[in-house]
Amino acid sequence: MGDKIGIGLIGFVLGIGVGYLSFAVPTDESPDVMSMEHDMGMSAHAMLEVDKNSLVPSVTVEVFPDVKGGYNLHLKTENFKFTPEKVNKEPVQGEGHAHVYVNGTKVSRLYGDWYNLPASSLNDGDNVVEVTLNANDHSEWTSGENHISNIVTVTK
Repeated sequence: MGDKIGIGLIGFVLGIGVGYLSFAVPTDESPDVMSMEHDMGMSAHAMLEVDKNSLVPSVTVEVFPDVKGGYNLHLKTENFKFTPEKVNKEPVQGEGHAHVYVNGTKVSRLYGDWYNLPASSLNDGDNVVEVTLNANDHSEWTSGENHISNIVTVTK
């Protein structure tokens, strides 16, 4: 296992498309490309609509295997600023932090654009990794009815 690295990117940011990255030999199983938590409306955080007069933030996620273990996630955001000094404060348009979900379970909060996802957070086979943009008060930013997030599939 691990002799082949396949990488493909489909879609884009606002929950409309899906990013797909696969590491190791593909399996016969089709990846579940939507977080069950968000797909079923069971998010632990309130939704917060981006103000119609503000630029809509976006996030894309790149995944790189780490030779020391796990996977490094690189977040690329637009119209968004990480503000760890304001966590648990009032929401401000275009500010906040990110949450990382693996297979629908929150595994971390991010205050910057890099994160090492431990291999122990992943099941064998395909794993759905979703990164959401969240306001200072932990509300999840949305635009229209779309979560501002990016989803990638990582194969362990």
